Amino acid sequence: MTTPTTEIDIAIAHLEANAERSSFLASVLAYFRKNGTLTERQLSAVLNDIARSKRKEASNANPVTEVGMYRNADGVFRVKKSRESGNLYAMRFIPEATTKRDRFAYERGGIYRLSASDRMTVEQAQELGALIGACCVCGADLTDEKSIRAGIGPVCAKRV
Repeated sequence: MTTPTTEIDIAIAHLEANAERSSFLASVLAYFRKNGTLTERQLSAVLNDIARSKRKEASNANPVTEVGMYRNADGVFRVKKSRESGNLYAMRFIPEATTKRDRFAYERGGIYRLSASDRMTVEQAQELGALIGACCVCGADLTDEKSIRAGIGPVCAKRV
């Protein structure tokens, strides 16, 4: 079997391998088989699906298991644990937010786009923590001036 080289070849190979998991992909493959080509929007959608699949594979191989601050190509995230279920979830950092409350917004499925290797180093997280006033380890809001400057709360500082 030859390796696909062009975007359309890559897209068709992806459609053939994944048409059973998605009615959308199946319909795009049927369109290609009937017309011998894809529209620009169809090609773009398939390439986006390929990128999404790769991100999901990467995060499944090394899933997030700890609360804290994470950074990947999609942005900066604070991972928290639900009080009710105990499950982890991700909140995206919104740099243009005007209030502390709006700094992080829940990102549906965001936890699945993160990998444990995306966890920020202490130095990176402290820099961000000092900038936004949140602990770089647990993401809690900081109130003490010394903690804000350090970007880390006193309890977490003892752990690191």
